[in-house]
Amino acid sequence: MTIKERMEKFKEGFNIHFENEVRSVLREQRDFHEITTELDEPLKDYILSYTKGGKRIRPFLIHFFGDNDNKDLITLALAVELFHLAALIHDDMMDGSYMRRGEKTIHIAVQAYSKENTHLGTDIGLLLGDVFLTASLAKAAQLPNHLFEEFRSMIQRTIRGQYLDSFGMNQILGDQSYEEVIARHKLKTAWYTFCSPARLGYMSNKQYDLKTLEQITVIMCELGLLYQIRDDIIDCIDENSGKALFGDITENQTTWVTLYIKEKYPVKFKEILQAKESNNTALLKAIFKDIDLKTPYKQEYQQRHEMIESMGEEFIELKENMHKVLELLMLK
Repeated sequence: MTIKERMEKFKEGFNIHFENEVRSVLREQRDFHEITTELDEPLKDYILSYTKGGKRIRPFLIHFFGDNDNKDLITLALAVELFHLAALIHDDMMDGSYMRRGEKTIHIAVQAYSKENTHLGTDIGLLLGDVFLTASLAKAAQLPNHLFEEFRSMIQRTIRGQYLDSFGMNQILGDQSYEEVIARHKLKTAWYTFCSPARLGYMSNKQYDLKTLEQITVIMCELGLLYQIRDDIIDCIDENSGKALFGDITENQTTWVTLYIKEKYPVKFKEILQAKESNNTALLKAIFKDIDLKTPYKQEYQQRHEMIESMGEEFIELKENMHKVLELLMLK
């Protein structure tokens, strides 16, 4: 069974647990009082629909690096995915996104119920994000202290990454340095999506050693950066990703793609800036047809492959697992 097949099989089972957890969180909110609102039922449907398209890569990596007989794994996985739900709801509002995974974002869907409150969608989105953040911390509080602290650190790193993200959008597209972009990507994506879940899974094992944990940290951070580069490329070339094309450009977000084009295709970069100013998506599509992003991605991919190969002989099993994770990051 390939790692992609393993992840799909895992996702089928996990989705049942996660949907039940989300329903439980929403039920608790409803049970605080007897009065219902016209939004309660449709809001539940929006949330459940919103959560169904996720890749579940974080909970999968927790299980992949953990002992599957450990009861803490499902608690960890649910805590991480509850936080992810909270983060997505807030992120969509910060970015002004209309779609997520082919569905309306929560604040946009709720805004349809607006009457006198013209910012109903934002109000409810903020509150729902807080609800699921609280639920994630409550779930993580059931874990041993060292896992709770790792989980708490993951949240704080992610928030700092989002903080840097907001500052990035406050600068002219392409003006950030490579070091600034990588610092943001490490916190917001590499640690959050790859490194922390892998560490949490491994640290849930009854016996884990710090040397192996250090190897996991170094390699998974690099794979997490590769995941972000892949995502940045998809944002520019894949119309079937579930999100609108050129979201990063529209949101004024300098990425690895931005800096690569600025260096290797300076004329095209100026054309991109002009197309951005005129909000010309058709022109952006035409420009990107003449830009090769797959070749440099293959080079980045190969660098990670060589890094894994360089791991010491004492990490043979870990090396095999890292190569499997790398398979998830192939770009079609």
